[in-house]
Amino acid sequence: MATLRVDPHAKYTDAEAITAVEGEATLDLTGDVTVAGFMGLAEIATPANPVQNKLRLFARANGTDIELVSLSSTGAECVICTLANGAAPANVLTLNWIE
Repeated sequence: MATLRVDPHAKYTDAEAITAVEGEATLDLTGDVTVAGFMGLAEIATPANPVQNKLRLFARANGTDIELVSLSSTGAECVICTLANGAAPANVLTLNWIE
């Protein structure tokens, strides 16, 4: 696992940053992370539970629907939303309210 520590006074090119983490299976980032654009998630099978005090956010297929799911270290799942993809009416987003 690679941990990228960024010196706020140093300047890194995009190529240098990519080279630093290329080939790593896991990248731990500390602090705030901003994405200028979108983040794409491929549908995957439910992954293994994360370590304590972490969660995994992933997309998975459920029939023709796509679910956005968070997974806790205990194996508890929270389906954040479900997107009907292909069934009539198509592209309906169902949010799951958490109380």
